[in-house]
Amino acid sequence: MKPLTIEYIRENSKPHPSKSFDFGEARVFHMYIGEYLLSIVGGGQGLYGDFITSFEVALIDTATKDFVTSKYTSSSISGDVLMFASIDDINEIYYNIPRKK
Repeated sequence: MKPLTIEYIRENSKPHPSKSFDFGEARVFHMYIGEYLLSIVGGGQGLYGDFITSFEVALIDTATKDFVTSKYTSSSISGDVLMFASIDDINEIYYNIPRKK
């Protein structure tokens, strides 16, 4: 399994769809891995990352709809999301997500 890269995330992202906030140039990248949704956002006011070198990351259990980000990172996390995450932080979560064999 290859690591995620900033280039891959940026190339496969879309404009943030939120109508509730003015996120400006915010971007979103979603990837389903087994029963989990890896959500990476940034680049807009109110988001915790610029979507260039830092990102806001959440991991969601799609069965329960619970945020489980803190279970799969060694980084200090406040709340449900990892703020200002680096690509190394993202890959730590990515590699730790349980996958069916």
